[in-house]
Amino acid sequence: MTDSVQAGYERWLHSPLMDDDERRQLSRLDGAGLSASFGPQPAFGTAGLRTLAGPGPSRLNRHTAAWVARALGARLWARGPGTASRGVCIGYDARHGSAQLARAAAGALRGMGIPVFLFSEPRPTPELSFAVRLLGASAGICLTASHNPPEYLGFKVYRSGGAQIGDALAGEIAGEMARSDVLAPTPPPSAALTPLGRETDERFIESALRCVNPRDIAAFPHLSVVYTPFHGVGGSVVPEALRRAGLTSVHCVPEQLAPDGDFPTTPDPNPENPDGFGPALSLSEAVRADLILANDPDADRLAVWARDAGNAMRPLSGNQVGVLLADFLLRDAPAGSAVVKTLVTTDMARLAAERRGGQCVDTFTGFKHLAAEAERLEQSGRRAVLAFEEAIGYMINPDVRDKDGVSAALAVASMACALRARGLTLHDRLDELGRELGFYAEKTASVTLPGPEGQAAIRSCMAALRRDPPAAVSGRAVARWDDFLTGVSSGLDGSSHPLSPSGADVLRFALRDGCAVVIRPSGTEPKIKLYALARGPSPGQALASAQTCAQDVLHTLRLDHYTGTRSVKIL
Repeated sequence: MTDSVQAGYERWLHSPLMDDDERRQLSRLDGAGLSASFGPQPAFGTAGLRTLAGPGPSRLNRHTAAWVARALGARLWARGPGTASRGVCIGYDARHGSAQLARAAAGALRGMGIPVFLFSEPRPTPELSFAVRLLGASAGICLTASHNPPEYLGFKVYRSGGAQIGDALAGEIAGEMARSDVLAPTPPPSAALTPLGRETDERFIESALRCVNPRDIAAFPHLSVVYTPFHGVGGSVVPEALRRAGLTSVHCVPEQLAPDGDFPTTPDPNPENPDGFGPALSLSEAVRADLILANDPDADRLAVWARDAGNAMRPLSGNQVGVLLADFLLRDAPAGSAVVKTLVTTDMARLAAERRGGQCVDTFTGFKHLAAEAERLEQSGRRAVLAFEEAIGYMINPDVRDKDGVSAALAVASMACALRARGLTLHDRLDELGRELGFYAEKTASVTLPGPEGQAAIRSCMAALRRDPPAAVSGRAVARWDDFLTGVSSGLDGSSHPLSPSGADVLRFALRDGCAVVIRPSGTEPKIKLYALARGPSPGQALASAQTCAQDVLHTLRLDHYTGTRSVKIL
């Protein structure tokens, strides 16, 4: 244990701000736990701060939540009293500890004279984004770790207008944290606390319902839908929204409907993982459902399973749902409308958008980038009918500037109704588009490398790939490689040209056969992630190509020097 870790531990242990339970948690930490808890301050990633719950300045707890809130409050006051007086909206999910963190953040802001609008109960993360816009607040905070395992907590920050903060404001907040004391006492409140309850839910549901055309659902209102919130907060609004949209056969998975931070029926509370769908699949067979809709625990993402022509219930990937939504939402959209997607998302969406006379714009991973790009389109007089990423996140509702599993559930159900009225399933429509545009498949792989040594290995891997890019992947020549950190695209023939966007730690290798591989560090977890994007003459050939690309790159990542425990996963 270093002297700084020992000093930090002693200060926290003997601080009058600690309660007995916190002191017990501190006393149970071993050497590795102390080093992890009293290391660097938490860093903003792709979706805010996300780390393990626990004591110490490197973990999320009521003291660090107040610390981040005070730093945000300082930046609001720096912009003037008019900014600070508009207040901050605060929401939270149903994880153990999220409500306590929300109250700590609210107390810190009110102690600075900043009004707070606090949700009375756990609610979907997109409802927080909606409330920031609805109330004209200067900022928003959502205490959520989304689909992470139960031991994680998270702190997301939103700017005025309801989008997640960008890198510049995140840097300002991090700077304020570095200059301030994490254990500073909170002054008594000197600003109002306004609770947000059912009235806000009602406005949120009404807004989501405006995203669907009632005629589509009326064309096949008895579509049978199974819904699960994966033990999260979506059950508070989604079933009601589906029924009010006109669906007459909505069935909720009883084992997963109540919020439960232990996620007892899911080995992993991420609905991208099929292992948590046992109860939903059983119910879907009992009621002969056409569709399964599943939110992650904070209801900002949506997983979709649909029955195919052979009567089997099969999942659709985030890429596939995005392609279908692009085709569906651009159907009646005004000329010049657009779809926004991430660099690691299927190019089939671009072809689907262009087929409907729309535009497709790429940006970096994370809805802070997707929302900012949608806003830029709006400022130029165009509307983004959809912004999405392959990780089952979709932004459809113009009143929400973040991924939104509520409006996405309504849109997918509406689309399924419209297709069933034509005798088609979602899988049928995807096959139709494949025959017209080409068949696309994607594989996502990740290597988890925990701890400081893992972070160093990830940085070293990315640097090695930049110094010595591969000439081929799976025996297929690399035509060019794009470095989005430096903003340069380089061909193996020595040619180069500038890239837009730029500034993110992302590498893309375009292969001569039309496939591509993208590699980037995760912004929320200790992982290096890769994406294999392939096209082929049939679904099977496209999938095989993506699979071999992913496996080949996994085997050639420059991680030989890493000696810790690693976890490799291909999805």
